[in-house]
Amino acid sequence: KSDDLNLAEQRLLLLIAASFFYLMEVDRVNGQSRAEEAMQLRRGFRGSIAHATCSKLDDAERIHAEIGAQTEDVDYAIQVLLTAGMSTPTLRDVAREGVGILDAGHAEIAVPFLALIPFTAMSIFSFCIDFEYLPQAAWVYYMLQVYPILCRVALLVVISRSATDERCFIMKMMTKLVAIYLAVICPILVRRDPTPSHLSSYLSVHIYIYVCICVHICVSMIKSE
Repeated sequence: KSDDLNLAEQRLLLLIAASFFYLMEVDRVNGQSRAEEAMQLRRGFRGSIAHATCSKLDDAERIHAEIGAQTEDVDYAIQVLLTAGMSTPTLRDVAREGVGILDAGHAEIAVPFLALIPFTAMSIFSFCIDFEYLPQAAWVYYMLQVYPILCRVALLVVISRSATDERCFIMKMMTKLVAIYLAVICPILVRRDPTPSHLSSYLSVHIYIYVCICVHICVSMIKSE
């Protein structure tokens, strides 16, 4: 059974690695497409809708009549669109407060996918194996495995119910948190030994990262409301 479990774990890791690199390629292609779209949007733009022209004079007069005295608002919305990749009321309000919104309307999907889907599958797999073969383990040990799973499920729900700009913000924050998590946890896992000091360090970092994720979930829920 041990050999079968090791084989299943290796296949799962290979599938995760293949999926991750495939999604990285998707992110790369999407990034190139966004750059081309930004160049096309900026082509011929002179900084204000007042300089816009139409092939038909009637169309230009009708468009400017509909805009009326809101030229500055339209110009600002266009600037937000060019900077962030999308223009929403939330992004415009945030930009007015001086917060940087460069590429805020776009988010890479590879790292969030890695955190939400494969990591969750591995956590469930590990929990089932430990529950089967380590029935004498303390309840705290099982809670430390269940807690990250619940965090990821909650985060999936928040992402699915959020607006597009909020979803991009959450995914960008996830990318940073997962990068910090991997940078901190990998050295601990590489030099892991059964001594209590290293085990406590591992558990402390594990709990801290997922507490940060839970706080982020709560903030996102408040914003979405």
